[in-house]
Amino acid sequence: MTAFDDEFYGFPEIPFHIHLGMRFTRPDPDGEAIVTLPASATFAGPDRRQSLCAVYTTAEVAGGIAMCDGLSLRDVAELDPSFVPLALTRRARFSPGEEAIGDLTSHCRFATDADEARERLRTKRKVSVAVEVEVRDERGALAGTMVAHYYVRVMQRSNLEAMAGTLTPTMAGGAAA
Repeated sequence: MTAFDDEFYGFPEIPFHIHLGMRFTRPDPDGEAIVTLPASATFAGPDRRQSLCAVYTTAEVAGGIAMCDGLSLRDVAELDPSFVPLALTRRARFSPGEEAIGDLTSHCRFATDADEARERLRTKRKVSVAVEVEVRDERGALAGTMVAHYYVRVMQRSNLEAMAGTLTPTMAGGAAA
């Protein structure tokens, strides 16, 4: 069993995503993951209007899953469990659209040649990729777009844990200085 056995790479288990009530679906087993942020009474306005922050968050989460899908990160973890991918968002360009009303839904496209990117990740253990995201509201109106650029590196789990321990000793179980 790998860390990516679920079809959404652990994104549904992130406490912030749970707190927001995000829903994760994949209508076609081989298709894109759909992230939905409902217009809950807690976070949306009384008229069900969603904030730009909600649109951005939906795009950011969906983009991360699309990046994982495009690079087939599940396969990377299965090749050698001692290696794990580390993904960093290098930059994201967000453009607001129409005012969003009701539930927000993502639609993504892996904007880099997927075969070339996977090969580079396999041989060089690092790659930069881009994902394009559209977020639409329940009327189908375009609420915002994002182009997210990621740097992904595959490294030994022990090296990642050592880096985390150096940066924040409590992450590695060490005492804070």
